Amino acid sequence: MLICDLDGFKTLNDTLGHDAGDELLVAFGRRLDIAVGGSGTAYRLGGDEFCVLSDPGVDVAPIVRQAVAGAGNPRDPVRGSAGRALWPAEAPAAREAMRLADERMYAAKDARRAAA
Repeated sequence: MLICDLDGFKTLNDTLGHDAGDELLVAFGRRLDIAVGGSGTAYRLGGDEFCVLSDPGVDVAPIVRQAVAGAGNPRDPVRGSAGRALWPAEAPAAREAMRLADERMYAAKDARRAAA
């Protein structure tokens, strides 16, 4: 399970307007869906937060992280952060896995900010 969100979404949404924000959410959701392909499913949880569930035994984290990072294109406006939790190996309940993945997403976001 991966939890993902868009970095700087609130600022973009407030600056460019809700229509632009909605377009960005659709593009990000599409990107996640394409990244996991037939190996999992991407869901929008609300706001700019998404959840990716992979099929059992399939590790989609590398391709999701690449998609979330803008696929290496520095001019790509759609960038985000992701955190992963292995369910049920690291968390016996889905709610616990989501909480752990969310914590890891924010840790990754904080580490990237500190490096910048």
